[in-house]
Amino acid sequence: MILSLLLSVLAVIQPVDSLVQVFDRSRGKEKVYTANQLFEMLDRNEVTDSLMSFSSSVHPDTLALSVYYWAGESKMLDNDFAAAEEYFLKAGELAGKGRNLEMLSDCMAELALCRTRQGKMVLASEACEKAIEADTRLGDKERLAISLNTMAYIYHTARRSEDAEKYLRRSLSLARELNDTTKIALRLGTLSDILLAQGRSEEALASASEAFRLDSLTNNTPKMAIRRVQMAAAMFPAARYAEAKKLLLKALPLLNETGNLASMGICCNQLGDIACKEENWSEAAKYFETAIKIYTFTGEKLSESRAQYGMYQALRHSDPAEAALHLEKYAYLNDDIYSEEVSRMTSEYNARYDNAALASHNEKLRIRNMWFGIASILLIVIGLLSFALYVWRAKAKESDQERRYQLLSERFSLLTKELETQQKELGYKEQTLSEPQKSWLDKVEALLPEMMREGTVSVEKLSDALCVSPRQLSRKFIAATGYNTQDYINRFRMNYACKLLSETDKNVSEVARLCGMVDLAYFSRFFKKMTGVTPSEFQKSHSVKDA
Repeated sequence: MILSLLLSVLAVIQPVDSLVQVFDRSRGKEKVYTANQLFEMLDRNEVTDSLMSFSSSVHPDTLALSVYYWAGESKMLDNDFAAAEEYFLKAGELAGKGRNLEMLSDCMAELALCRTRQGKMVLASEACEKAIEADTRLGDKERLAISLNTMAYIYHTARRSEDAEKYLRRSLSLARELNDTTKIALRLGTLSDILLAQGRSEEALASASEAFRLDSLTNNTPKMAIRRVQMAAAMFPAARYAEAKKLLLKALPLLNETGNLASMGICCNQLGDIACKEENWSEAAKYFETAIKIYTFTGEKLSESRAQYGMYQALRHSDPAEAALHLEKYAYLNDDIYSEEVSRMTSEYNARYDNAALASHNEKLRIRNMWFGIASILLIVIGLLSFALYVWRAKAKESDQERRYQLLSERFSLLTKELETQQKELGYKEQTLSEPQKSWLDKVEALLPEMMREGTVSVEKLSDALCVSPRQLSRKFIAATGYNTQDYINRFRMNYACKLLSETDKNVSEVARLCGMVDLAYFSRFFKKMTGVTPSEFQKSHSVKDA
């Protein structure tokens, strides 16, 4: 009974860890039941793409592999990289044992990212090498390109830009072989950052410009905004501030519209720097203030310190007292960054040289802290303080969710306007349509929901239902709406999905089925491609506004 009570308290504090502990101790059907409980919780928290469920016939290693891998993903989202590392290590051992090369590659790639975030660069590169080896054995060029890109990120983070460039160029070469314009543009954008870190600003500008050209071919507006920021950054060393400012001013509203906080913060910092060079102090303060808000929210201390110093520069002429506060904040952040850098270097040193004495000391501390934690939990249970702790955490979480929902609401306000515009377009400007065209479109719009519910919507099925050939159907659509048949179906499906998500209480799975898409993952990718957000994010944003 005491063990059950202890696990119930642990579940409040660390639900993923406690369920995995129960899973490790369970056997047979109880083990499968515990795993399914974990996956239900991960699905509710949107860690997994869809609900996973296993029957009692599943192989124990397959079940354990899935449990450890997705527990690691959950810890990654919580920024608990040490715990995530342990889970991915366990999952990787099982994947290697079962010769599951795809899962081995995924586990090693995630393990590499965990170690990179902890400053364990040597161990991170070793894990990523295993992912590259697995992808090479699979012969999967697309996966190999991603693993090579991860290795480039590791070396770029470790400030070894030459090695980063080597791996990135290999990844870029594979993307060119696959003739994937989107991935080529992504690699070129990353290459621009690496070249700029080496002081090769002209090459960095050329790389970012080529990435912009490729993104423009696919009309990838969000990525085009990022490329403009990268191009502007490459212009700074040559003091081409006027050109850089034009690019940044075009990028800023698009970044705001898509909710790209990271690039938006960079853009505001750069615009603030340019305004300072122009001695336009009020404009500089406006941009730096926005950057500070962004980086306070995201927790990027290095970028925030730059924004705080920029705000000091912008205010020191007009408001010295306020400027001094920002300078003090800048100094504080720099001290904090220095401390973190020392910790990172110490962590990397221990990972490389395996200091056994320190490891033994830490193990003793871990055991002592474990017993202390158990005693503390028992005291909390006896004194009913666990209830107070639960209430406090619930209120804190509610407050945090309110802040996140507020940000989501702001991010999706522009999306809502865009969707309204698209819905107006789908009205086909009825005043310009003839009566036969209006009647024909009404017939089409009455047919489509029923066909989607039956899962039979397609160009061929629609043309059969309307007793015309596919070519004739396309001409009628273009004449009436300006879209071909497939584009019309896609836009109708998207607007129908948006209506169901925002005006009904149906969940995403029901909406996907009513829109004729049984595969929930495919529906999510389709919706995000059409709107820029996932169905769950869209539904949450509208529920926030309704509330």
